Amino acid sequence: MLLITALIMCQALPVICASEEAVPAPAELLQQIERSWNPLRIAMVAELTVEQRDRAPGTFRILLRRDGPERVRVDFLAPVKDEGKVMLLADGKTWLYLPRADRLVAVSPRQSPLAGMMFSDLFPGELDRYDAVSRLTNGFWELQLTPKKSEKAAPARIFFDPETRLPLRREVLTPSGTPLKTIIIQEMMPWQNTVIPKQMKVIDRLRGGMETTVAIVSAEPLAPGADVLFTKESLGQSTDQADPAAAAVMEESVDDPSETGE
Repeated sequence: MLLITALIMCQALPVICASEEAVPAPAELLQQIERSWNPLRIAMVAELTVEQRDRAPGTFRILLRRDGPERVRVDFLAPVKDEGKVMLLADGKTWLYLPRADRLVAVSPRQSPLAGMMFSDLFPGELDRYDAVSRLTNGFWELQLTPKKSEKAAPARIFFDPETRLPLRREVLTPSGTPLKTIIIQEMMPWQNTVIPKQMKVIDRLRGGMETTVAIVSAEPLAPGADVLFTKESLGQSTDQADPAAAAVMEESVDDPSETGE
C-alpha cells in the first residue's frame, strides 16, 4: 500500500519534498494519466460517505465497473432505498436507471457519485482548449489550465506526485481562482502494473460544501463477457428520455444522506 503524504505537509517541508527532476511538459503529464489509468478494465466495490452542513452523514455502497474511460457503470447496493439504481456512462452519454419506476433517464455527468474519479476525462488533446503551464510547487508538479477566450471551460490546476507521476489533487476554479470543486486522492494501492486510488475525497462547493469520501473495499479485473453490462438494454424495459424531475431523484439521494437508513 502506498500512502500519499498530504499537500500541507510538503508546504511545511518544501526542502524534503522537493524533486530535483525537471518538471515534465503539460502534454507529458496528461499522457501519464492516459497510459496508467485510462486502459483499466476493473470492478470495484466502494463505500461512499457523504457529509453536508446541518445534516447527518450518509453512507452508500456501490459496485463500479470500468471498461476504459468512456464506459463506466455504477450499481447502488445500499442503502435499501437506493438499491438497484444504476448510473451508466456509455456512447458519450450518462444515464440513470430507476428500478422502482423501470425508467431510464438522461442526466448530467456531474451527478455521478464518482464524477472525475481517476481524472479520466483529461486527455492530451484537451490541451488545445487551454493555455497550459507546468511548474514545481511545494515539491509537487503543478499543471495550470487556463481556458482560452473562445472556450467555455473552467480554469483548473492539478498536482502530481513526482515519484509516481500520477495526480494527487485536482481543483476546478472560478475565473478569480477560488476552488469550486476539489478532488483529493488520499491513499493509493498497487494494481497490476500501476497504482490506483484507494481513498479519495471530493469537496463540492457548488453543493454547499458537500464532502464525499470514497473508500475502495475490493477490486478485481473486469470479468470476461462484461461488455453487455455497458448497454442501455441491460437496464430493464426502460425508455430513452431526458426527464429532469426523474433525474432529481438521484440528486436527492446524494444531497440528503439523512434518508439513508438501511
